[in-house]
Amino acid sequence: MSLIIEDGKGNCYKAQVDSNNRLVTQATTLTAEHFTSHILEDAYFATTADTADTLTATATGGYIFYLKNIDPDKELVIQKISISVDTADGVLSLIKNPTLGTIGNEATHVPVNMNFGSIKESTTLCYTWDEVGDGMTGFTSGTKFKTFILPASAFVLPVDGFMVLPQGTSLGITYTGKAGEIELGVRFYMEESQ
Repeated sequence: MSLIIEDGKGNCYKAQVDSNNRLVTQATTLTAEHFTSHILEDAYFATTADTADTLTATATGGYIFYLKNIDPDKELVIQKISISVDTADGVLSLIKNPTLGTIGNEATHVPVNMNFGSIKESTTLCYTWDEVGDGMTGFTSGTKFKTFILPASAFVLPVDGFMVLPQGTSLGITYTGKAGEIELGVRFYMEESQ
């Protein structure tokens, strides 16, 4: 019995087999983020640059960034978190699911779609610090799951798509310990819930 594999578009193309009975194939590999940006137009970049290109942090510090997934059907996948600071030894903390009460000292941020031809907006709630006081207010609880002592440089945190925010969950980011300039960006995409 022989089996013929033909294309699925009705063009009568058949699969090739080599002399060792191996199927001859060629593939193009795309990252999930590239596919989501290019085909689904659902990849975004959120930054702290609403108030100024860089934020002037205080030594007391506080919340500088908050991102919540409010999409009823999709998970938010964080691909990269990029940071630059001009002063060494400040502490950046990632907070899992902080409770948000009445927010203060904030700017509402609209993440930018990474597909420059798309007008689609993310289904997220995003706030950044507006440089009033020491940070955004109104947050309680949450789980501090990672801290970083920052060098005076620009770098990317090793997230690589492993941080997933299902509907209703959130990420808060705080900066404390050193006065100085800081900027932060979070690159993410939306993916159908499994």
